[in-house]
Amino acid sequence: MTTKPKAKKFRIWRSSPLIETDHGAERAPSAEDYRAASQAHERQQAAAQPASTQQQAARPRVVPQANTVHSHQGAVGAAIDSIRKEGLTGRQLRLARRVAQKHGLPATSDFDAVRLLREQGIDPFKRGDTLQLLSDGQNQGHPTPPPLPQTTTRAATPNLPSTNVHNAGDRISEVAKIQRDIVRRRRRKLALLAARLATFVFLPTIIAAYYFFSIATPMYATNSEFVIQQAEGQTSGGFGSFLPSQFNTNQDSIAVQSYMQSREAMLRLDKDEGFKAHFQQDWIDVIQRLEPDASNEDAFKLFKKYVKIGYDPSEGVMKMEVIAADPVLAQRFAEALIGYAEERVDNLTKRKREDQLREARENLAEAEQNRRGAQVAMVTLQQESQVVYPEAVLSSLRA
Repeated sequence: MTTKPKAKKFRIWRSSPLIETDHGAERAPSAEDYRAASQAHERQQAAAQPASTQQQAARPRVVPQANTVHSHQGAVGAAIDSIRKEGLTGRQLRLARRVAQKHGLPATSDFDAVRLLREQGIDPFKRGDTLQLLSDGQNQGHPTPPPLPQTTTRAATPNLPSTNVHNAGDRISEVAKIQRDIVRRRRRKLALLAARLATFVFLPTIIAAYYFFSIATPMYATNSEFVIQQAEGQTSGGFGSFLPSQFNTNQDSIAVQSYMQSREAMLRLDKDEGFKAHFQQDWIDVIQRLEPDASNEDAFKLFKKYVKIGYDPSEGVMKMEVIAADPVLAQRFAEALIGYAEERVDNLTKRKREDQLREARENLAEAEQNRRGAQVAMVTLQQESQVVYPEAVLSSLRA
């Protein structure tokens, strides 16, 4: 809402030019003032004329009668009124007063200065005259006259604040106009908001709903959970005996999870169960379908999308979800992947088992050799002491 500026009103024009009296008061010019101004102007013109002209001007003249004075006063007033109606600016009037002072014209007001200059055939508003006036004043050493007060009229001040005061009806109409503007802006904002919602929310929702309910091929998921365990004897020593079995198999579970999400597992599943051929069938929708000439990279992206494997280290359980367009194939894919996981675990522990078996065989051979040596030493002792049955000798000694 914009509030219009308001200014206090002052009397900024005069109905007629005023003349200052000896006592400091101002009054309107009379016929005697105009006559005195005309006589002073004639004296100045006579002083500027040559001697012959002055002699002619020195001849007695006939003093104009009262009717002549009144007619002259009426013509001057009419001329000033016509000049006042032209709507001259304050700057133009001040310029006219300066030009009149330069030419020695006894102007009683700015409008009178314009009238006198025009009677002398001088254009007070010509730029060349103004520049010449300034240059002449500087060359002659005359000081620049002080700025004169501005006298304006109603016609000469079109940009002044208006004197009209808005009544209650105007204020009500302005308030109603502002309210209508506010309502119009709010409606425009609401329309733009509705357009954005329709474009970015409603339209995508409608398209997605139409796709999932009318076009999308139904998919089936098979969820599986399995645990990777080790033999109890493998953690019988060291700090590992104090840990639960799920923490002992943490490394194996992570390795199996990485293998089941690798390209190697996808290629093996495609070779054994036809993973790519299943998703290249024509009855699957275009978005979920795999192109007939799809590369292994495209198939691997689809494999990561439809085969999801997670591991919970707190319980040691691996969770797997396999999605396919046929529930039977989804179960077959899951069983095949679990078989691959078992083989991977066996391959990871094979060397460890072989190392443990080799160490057990070596311990067995060493124990058998120690037992053989003990038997040989006992036989040698019996032969040296000539005692065949040591038990009988011991019993006789006790008796």
